[in-house]
Amino acid sequence: MITRYYRSEPLSLSEHQYLVIDRLTAEELPVRLPLIELVTPLTAPQAHLYPWLLNLNALSVDEWIWLEGQFRLSSKKGEPPLGRLLLTSQRPEHVVRGHLINASFISDEQRKRHMLRWFDPRVLFHLCWMTDARSLADMLYIRDIPDWTYWLNGRWQTLSFEKNNAPDEVLPEPHFLFNQLQHIGLINDVLAVLPDAEDLAQRKQLSQQILHWAETGGNWLSNSLDLREFILHGMKYGAHFYESEMIQSLMKKSSKTAGVYYQVTRNWNEKQWQAARFDPAKKEHKGYFA
Repeated sequence: MITRYYRSEPLSLSEHQYLVIDRLTAEELPVRLPLIELVTPLTAPQAHLYPWLLNLNALSVDEWIWLEGQFRLSSKKGEPPLGRLLLTSQRPEHVVRGHLINASFISDEQRKRHMLRWFDPRVLFHLCWMTDARSLADMLYIRDIPDWTYWLNGRWQTLSFEKNNAPDEVLPEPHFLFNQLQHIGLINDVLAVLPDAEDLAQRKQLSQQILHWAETGGNWLSNSLDLREFILHGMKYGAHFYESEMIQSLMKKSSKTAGVYYQVTRNWNEKQWQAARFDPAKKEHKGYFA
């Protein structure tokens, strides 16, 4: 069986062999570095969506000194580093590149391929708890890339793997993971408006709660604003807030007209929420439904 764990202390920059730079978040580089494109001939036209790979062992002395200085400066200022994902691997550059390109795609039930932003730490974090350890190890090619150190919420975390002789768990259906991954953007949108989690365990717990409310609200709501508000209300008011007559009526309206849930509830005060949640006989009237 393969198990995953976070090290108590992250590996240092010098203990890694590769740096992944997301070009969507990286500023213009003042130093010319030997960056490697992680694209194929088919994805080359959308190269700006894919990251660069930097082989740290291929850097000159001056390039290494500059890179170390950039990491120290970002740490001192508490700002995001140049690259937010570091990898350990003793495999040659072309092997690592091939693995990372393959990791950039995931298939749905119809075997249609979709882009997977594993190089974004906000996505990689969710991938880690949504996926069973065996599938995650295969997706990340941990036989050749055993350690993944990423920067999230102002700190570095190193994800590592180990193997023992216990039998592997029963693997879930592949499309189950794909369906969950569709909610990652929404989960991150909600996390962004909540107070920062104290640690990864709390961030995972919050993310699981958000996913639960996203799947629940998705039975009625398809508009992103409606669904985000529903999730926030669920986390604030608890498990059964949407079972009252008023909320059910509102959600049914929203299933037919996108944006209604958000437009109506955004101006409710606590007195109105109290009535909507606990007075099942309450009928629609002006002030609740516009």
